[in-house]
Amino acid sequence: MAFDILVKNGRVADGSGAPAVAADVGIGEGKIQAIGRLDGEAVRVIDASGKIVAPGFIDIHSHSEFILPLEKAPEILAPFIQQGITTLVTGNCGYSPAPVNPKTLDLMKSYTMFLKGEELSWEWTGFGEFLDYLERQGLCMNMVPMVSHGAVRIHQVGFEGRPVTRDEMETMKRLGTRAGQSRQARILCAPTSVVIRVSGDRLARRARYTACG
Repeated sequence: MAFDILVKNGRVADGSGAPAVAADVGIGEGKIQAIGRLDGEAVRVIDASGKIVAPGFIDIHSHSEFILPLEKAPEILAPFIQQGITTLVTGNCGYSPAPVNPKTLDLMKSYTMFLKGEELSWEWTGFGEFLDYLERQGLCMNMVPMVSHGAVRIHQVGFEGRPVTRDEMETMKRLGTRAGQSRQARILCAPTSVVIRVSGDRLARRARYTACG
């Protein structure tokens, strides 16, 4: 079998809890195609002698959704991949770049200012539009997005320090439910070739808003 990438001579720890085993890993079309003693041809061979080969790690508390839309995202996020992190769970702490209400966009910019090195383009309003934007421009890492409470509340009432009305609560719940129960709640995946390129040589070595009470 021919592979795009063949990682040879490493010890594979598959994340199951079983002991690591000596094995090669063959990758093709962005997916693991085979694990074992492999002798097939490959476009690129990585010698992992003396190293552990493992599935990419998951950063379960990330705010990098404010970095991924930037042109410099691959450069900024390269250290994550170089440490083995390939998937980001985003939308934590009440922060996410969507949904956005144009009437409260300035408040969203202020609310999230400290999370980004430069201003986003804000070329979206709905959460699905934000994910579509990321997919069109391409991703350097995988992303598991969540819709944040903060963005949903700012969308509806801005920074008003008061309880929301019943109607406002229903609208907020619809915003979250729409994201959680439609195609918007999807995992965005970066092509394996992009992850490899971003990491450089060192690598060779559902979202919802819940109303309470």
